[in-house]
Amino acid sequence: MDEIAILIRFHDIKPYNCKRNELLSSVFEEFKKNSGKLYSKFLFIYNSTILDQNKTLKEYNILQGDIINALECENVLGGGLPINFTDVSKNIYIEQKFSKKVPDYKIASKGINVIGICKGRGCKAYNQAVICPLKEKKKFNLIEEKDDLECPKCRNLMIPKTLGFYSCEYKIKGKKYEKDNITSFELEDKAIKKDSIKYFDPEKNGNTIIIELIVEVINFL
Repeated sequence: MDEIAILIRFHDIKPYNCKRNELLSSVFEEFKKNSGKLYSKFLFIYNSTILDQNKTLKEYNILQGDIINALECENVLGGGLPINFTDVSKNIYIEQKFSKKVPDYKIASKGINVIGICKGRGCKAYNQAVICPLKEKKKFNLIEEKDDLECPKCRNLMIPKTLGFYSCEYKIKGKKYEKDNITSFELEDKAIKKDSIKYFDPEKNGNTIIIELIVEVINFL
């Protein structure tokens, strides 16, 4: 079926027809015209994933009658756009032992470590998981500072995916968008093992849309 009807949920906008191989950018432009919000900034969300407007409905396997949620950014944001990220509020973690054989782009430091994917073409770590250690930094705001994160190998863009901790006590405070609702969460914990990095497992915690995430080191151990 090439042409389907989908509903973009925002103030009861009616479903409308579009082609599955049509770029989402054109689908969403039509939505903004119909909603009277042509100049507003939106994120479009399907199955807890922010949709890439350079892809098509077909690439996301969006089918007849499916619902896409429209999140008007001006109503929820403070310092930056929300991102797809591991749902750290579930607090399911793995303690991975250190090894002398790991490459230099997977070395953690004491405190906060951001784990992500290198997007530097030509880098040995391209499209692989890397660790960006924040070293002695005691406070980190994911939404406001995510564009400053770099692959430690090539110093190019890194897409953040989850958090890891080593030899510290820490607390996390944030907000997530899930099932058409914004919920707040807080947690406090410690990483005490001297031979391991403690990180939130993306597979077990799942993915969510993070609107706010502030991480703070209470004490280095």
